Amino acid sequence: MQCSWWRTLRQLFDRRATTPTDTGMVVVSADADRVAHQDVAVAPAAADTLARDRNGGSYVDIPASGAISAFQIMRTPVTNAMYRRAVDAGVCPEPDGRGGARLRLPAYAEHPVVQVRIGDARAYADWVGGLLPDDASWMRAAFGDDGRPYPWGHEPPAAHRANLWFSQALLYGGGLPPDDTTPVGRYPAGASPFGALDMLGNVWEWIDGPRPIARGGAFSTAGHQVHRGMLVHVPPAGTSPAIGVRVMWRSGT
Repeated sequence: MQCSWWRTLRQLFDRRATTPTDTGMVVVSADADRVAHQDVAVAPAAADTLARDRNGGSYVDIPASGAISAFQIMRTPVTNAMYRRAVDAGVCPEPDGRGGARLRLPAYAEHPVVQVRIGDARAYADWVGGLLPDDASWMRAAFGDDGRPYPWGHEPPAAHRANLWFSQALLYGGGLPPDDTTPVGRYPAGASPFGALDMLGNVWEWIDGPRPIARGGAFSTAGHQVHRGMLVHVPPAGTSPAIGVRVMWRSGT
């Protein structure tokens, strides 16, 4: 007879075999670009020195590199408190499902907004003077230029670096992961080379382009399976309780 802890562990593994979605997101895996490189510790920028948009979002600078011009990107995903102000201003409708239910709950004010359709995400970005990241810009903001497989470097994902589903947690006595979003910016040890936070984990993030995709993984993504090439394809009218929004500004706008 199997002991109870093993049955529990198997149930958790089985439940997390796929990312939960509302709309049939298709997960696409690509080999991680692993380059032998010494990790470089980067201290996140002090929040009070960052540029801010009209709705309180703070931005980090991403310098030009090759074909990519300089730009700025939000240090964290858009929160429920931020998005609520856009809803109250008549700019965006309330999110679907879980996102709408949590929009006005004080306990979730600093959690990332979820279940926002890409068209509404674009409207929010335009309202604060920006746009949704394109794929090349988001990837550079997340991973920099040195080939690192994770925003923070080459160390594997760990519970203090990102909000991911660590399916091995019970085996190592680490307790259960949150299995939910967490307030943005809670994992400074997971900062990207430019000081952007939550680029991996917490919520997938909308990427604008000919076909909508999302990058970054979420609280429901297994920690041992994440890598820099990971993305999901999402229907244009789709939403998910695991997809959020981040805004960028083009240089000079």
